[in-house]
Amino acid sequence: MTVPTAGEPTAYERGRKAGKIDEELAGHGRRLDKINGSMAKIAERLGSIDARDATIEMSLQRIEDQMIAAKATVEATAKALRDADDARRKADETKRISAEQRWTPVQRAVAVLTVLLVAAGVLVSILALT
Repeated sequence: MTVPTAGEPTAYERGRKAGKIDEELAGHGRRLDKINGSMAKIAERLGSIDARDATIEMSLQRIEDQMIAAKATVEATAKALRDADDARRKADETKRISAEQRWTPVQRAVAVLTVLLVAAGVLVSILALT
């Protein structure tokens, strides 16, 4: 056994210092293990967020597709209604015109009487000349 000189630590002090260093290293190791565990949890959560993000993107795309289809349906329905209304108006106009061209019973009676009177007048004229 050697006797330490002044200023040189004793074996006890060196062992104590080495024990503290080992304890500090073990503490750092435990902290790093916690950090690694936390990083694994963060990576897992990020994966979960990515999966939810992809699901949300798919849902948004589906909604957009449905909106486009709904818009096309609305436009087609509006065009069909417009065409039906135009056809109805045209049919109404045709009915109105044909109704205006038809003779009422009074007009028919007057026309028949006029023709009969003209025929009678012509017949009387012919008989008077002979």
